[in-house]
Amino acid sequence: CADQAVLFAGLKLQELAAVKICVSRFLHTADLASEGERLRNTTGEMSYDEDYRTFSEKILKLCLRAAELGAAQAMYTAGKLYAAHTVDEPDAYTAGDWILKAAGKGDPDALILLAQAYGMTGDLAGAASFLEQVMDSETAREDKKRIATVNYAGVCLMDGKEVNLQTALSYYQEADEQGDLLAPVMLGKMYCNGMGVPQDFVTARQYLQKGADNGIPQALMMLGDLYFE
Repeated sequence: CADQAVLFAGLKLQELAAVKICVSRFLHTADLASEGERLRNTTGEMSYDEDYRTFSEKILKLCLRAAELGAAQAMYTAGKLYAAHTVDEPDAYTAGDWILKAAGKGDPDALILLAQAYGMTGDLAGAASFLEQVMDSETAREDKKRIATVNYAGVCLMDGKEVNLQTALSYYQEADEQGDLLAPVMLGKMYCNGMGVPQDFVTARQYLQKGADNGIPQALMMLGDLYFE
């Protein structure tokens, strides 16, 4: 129950587009793949109406069938659907059960979500442990590892200890080199505030400008504050 309560605190609504993408990932058996393909090809643009709910419920049924076959991505998506107002009876505890099961099978999305939920409650050690599983995974995609790396750097930054600030700096630099959009914004913040590095407004502006060029609103606001000062 404690894990479910922590998880529910961090659950976010699942966008329909993301759900449709998930369908192609977990419907890996022949009998489910054809049904999933038909749904993807016939739904078109959906909105928050009866058709949207009907589609979401169909996806949930497919998720549950695939989850029973052991598909971790299906477990994660089922959990997000149960948590969102896309089914008749949103159920936070059932959502938590499925996402915890997905995390137990090493699903990177579930592990990252758990880490974010634990971070929100101040359990930084717990958050870090989930993210480390993704970062050390031999099967997780590189983009998932990069997201985990950026989140791990954020956990280190929240901790505030000098050794962890240096770790955060290193991971943000690595993520920035790999093209992560948020990393330069966080590097700009660190240089602007002298967090683990000497305060350097010139370097901060360079990183924040990169973030602004990437379309990150936070970078634009921070740049505006710098120029205003």
